[in-house]
Amino acid sequence: MIDNPGMREFGIVDAEDGLAGSHADIGTLAAGCRYRDCSHTGEPGCAVLAALDSGAISRAHYENYLKLRDESAFYRMSHAERRQKDRDFGKYIKSVKKDLRDN
Repeated sequence: MIDNPGMREFGIVDAEDGLAGSHADIGTLAAGCRYRDCSHTGEPGCAVLAALDSGAISRAHYENYLKLRDESAFYRMSHAERRQKDRDFGKYIKSVKKDLRDN
């Protein structure tokens, strides 16, 4: 546990640099994807998913890559973008609760 008075959140900043080093194999595979903007989560012709299916990369390594990539993207967002994302999530939760009460 870490006690950081005054800090509201803690995260990995500049994780993109670490991704390039610790997941270089996925970066190399990504160069072989059909689409340049491939997210490696379901597009046809994704070389990363093909390697995952064939066992060339482990599921744990792949999931770690996705988690770090998503966290890095979150911390690159501006404060306003993060607040909007939180608001949208709050609206979604309220709608789900309402649907559960109505059923």
